[in-house]
Amino acid sequence: MPKARSSVLKYYFDINLVVSDEMSLPAMVGQAMDKIHGFIADNPGKVVVAFPEFEGRSLGGKIRLFAQSFQDLDLAKESLRSHFFFRDYSVYSLAQEVPETFDGKWQVFCRAQIPSKAKVASKGSIMQKKRKQKLEEIQQYPYFNVKSRSNGQSFTIIVSRQEIDEPVGAEDIVLNGYGLSTKGRVVAVPALD
Repeated sequence: MPKARSSVLKYYFDINLVVSDEMSLPAMVGQAMDKIHGFIADNPGKVVVAFPEFEGRSLGGKIRLFAQSFQDLDLAKESLRSHFFFRDYSVYSLAQEVPETFDGKWQVFCRAQIPSKAKVASKGSIMQKKRKQKLEEIQQYPYFNVKSRSNGQSFTIIVSRQEIDEPVGAEDIVLNGYGLSTKGRVVAVPALD
């Protein structure tokens, strides 16, 4: 008997990036995520981001947004569509509902972070080992680059994916500013085809 859906994320749509000679796919993902970050900053808790084509060190060319309500999803879709980047470099799928009988795998997309040098200096050699292990581990993860809106500096967001059997996550969607789970705030999304 199929399990009933227990996720609060009931709706989704895909943003399919259209590769061009003007920009590489990783640069396009960074541009798209920068715009999605802007939407999330203005509308916290409305969407969760997934990368259904995540493979090896690539996030792929598809970004999937999940939401609790069709209204939240529509708000994201229309807000993002108004930006020239999405008009010129993407194709949107229709909004869809996660099947009530979904019984597949679940995924958690997280921002992978490395302990800072300052934290390592204050915590000693154990933290140095952890930092070194984390640096080696994240070499296998894909990433995107964005620019800070507050100070204009560029930085890298490293993304990890974990597959799990059961949905996890709070009723409230409180993730980081890029719609990704963090160590303390985890939301799983269904691994849909």
